[in-house]
Parts: sequence; C-alpha cells; structure tokens
Amino acid sequence: MKRYPALMSARCVAGTCDREVPSGWQYQVRGLGMRTSAPFLLPAEGGATRTVKVDPGDKTAFTAGIVAACLGGPTAIVGLVVTLIGAAGHYDQTVNGVTTTHTVGPSTLPTGLVVLGIGAVATIVGVIATVNNASTTVTPVAARTAEAAVQPQHFLDAERETLRVPAVATSTLLELHF
Repeated sequence: MKRYPALMSARCVAGTCDREVPSGWQYQVRGLGMRTSAPFLLPAEGGATRTVKVDPGDKTAFTAGIVAACLGGPTAIVGLVVTLIGAAGHYDQTVNGVTTTHTVGPSTLPTGLVVLGIGAVATIVGVIATVNNASTTVTPVAARTAEAAVQPQHFLDAERETLRVPAVATSTLLELHF
C-alpha cells in the first residue's frame, strides 16, 4: 500500500465520500445523471481541510435542451412562413407557366403566430437548458476558521411573528470538503 505525504479529508454533503484523499492529485466530480467535471487539483498543504462547491450539470436537462433547440428552430421557421402567408391573405402557385392565386382561411395568421411562438420558446428554453447544464463546475470555497458548521441566519417573519429561515434557491447538489 502506497503512503502519501499529505492527505486531506473528503466529505460529501449529499453522499458518502468522507475519506482521506491524496493532495496534489487531479480529481474529477462524477455522478449518476450528471456531467463529469473538468479535472481540478487539490493543493498540497499537509493536513489542511479543503472545501469545494460542486454545481452539477444534469445530463437529462442537457440532452432535452439540445432536442428542444433542434426542434424549436425549424418549428419557428414553419410558423414564420405560415404567419407571412396568413398576413398576406393569399399565396401564388405557378404550374407550367400559369400563376394561380389562392386565398387562405382566416385562421392561417393566428395558427402561424402560435406555431412561431412555440418554436421560438422551445429554441430559447433549449439553448438556456443546454448552456446551464453543459458541464459540472467545481469551485473552491474559502477555508473556514471554525470546524463547526455555520448556523443559518434567522429572520423575524412579520406576518407570523415567528423565526424563519430565508428561502434560498440553489442548484448545488454536492459539496466536497478536502
């Protein structure tokens, strides 16, 4: 068994990985349903505790974003064409040099607008989902001076006159302490 001169403790807040790991090595964060992080290095400071914050990239959301963006673009183009035809109220068709003008129904314009809107929204949501879940990011957190966990701050809820913890939205799934 190899011995390493400096070992650091690793603890997952949302998992079971509380163990000693060698410092000075490159690591990657991997997990079921999440995209793998880029390699990161744990600095070699013997006996020090390190904390990293992991923002996971969801594989399902990434894939769904690509599909939505790929389907939304063509849908928006079809909607735009139908909208333009509906706005004109007619379209021309040429067969063997003879041009015939066809009128369109009154529902063509609203139908085109709806299809255009659905395609545009699907494209925008798909691009956002793809970009937000493109990778898992690992960010070092500043070392704490105290060993105990920081207690949440409580605020007075004026409506109920009781203490409450403020609502915080975060996508952090995993926090590693090294």
